[in-house]
Amino acid sequence: TLLPAKGFSPNGILAIDISCRTTSMPNEIIVHIDLLRDYIGPAAPNYLSLNALDTMLGVFNYFHFDSIPHLSFTNAAVPSCNILMFQNELHAYEDTIVLPYPSSQWILFLNTKVSASMFGVLEPLLTIKTEINTLLNLTNYTPTFVSSFDYIHCLGVAHTFYNNAVDVDGDSLSYQLIPIQTFDSTVGFVDLAYPAPYTPTNFTYSSSIPFFDSLNGSYNYTPNVLSITTMYLFVEEFRSGVKIGATSR
Repeated sequence: TLLPAKGFSPNGILAIDISCRTTSMPNEIIVHIDLLRDYIGPAAPNYLSLNALDTMLGVFNYFHFDSIPHLSFTNAAVPSCNILMFQNELHAYEDTIVLPYPSSQWILFLNTKVSASMFGVLEPLLTIKTEINTLLNLTNYTPTFVSSFDYIHCLGVAHTFYNNAVDVDGDSLSYQLIPIQTFDSTVGFVDLAYPAPYTPTNFTYSSSIPFFDSLNGSYNYTPNVLSITTMYLFVEEFRSGVKIGATSR
């Protein structure tokens, strides 16, 4: 049985990225989180609660890091279809944590509410995670997104929203659309059931055939119904054919 995962639920959260990297010290990890929030929402939290889960031996070992501090604030990129006519905010959080021991399957994750999603007002805390292999004692940066959050699209206008990530170590990247997840204290990560007709890979109403590019994470569609949708993008990195990390948006 796992302890309850800690999370946060300030309204106004629109999107989150999470990534991490090793340092020269064994088991020391720098975690970085970008959080997009509504300008008209409540103040961004001063600290975030991070959870760390090790599943290497098929047994859950679970730890909390309660105080990932606020690092910086900037105005977010203005959407191409800015129908709300206000400037949203991009907040960064970062901290150095020390994991208790090396593992090939460390999962660092946040649990949070978002301002609105396809799952409605009764949605559970949603999970956003990054993974890293510390067992091999490798120098490693997990993939980092370089495309801005893209979150408002105009009806009837074909749109491609980009989710490009880079890996400073030159590792191979693989992009996937995966089910939105929550964290259950008894069984771990649980995929949420999507309301019909949505699926993890077809999460928009579109008058054109949606296309997701697994080589760069871009998604092309033409919105034709006013709606709120939720995407979960997972980027894995491979070195010499071995998975050594992942990040998500």
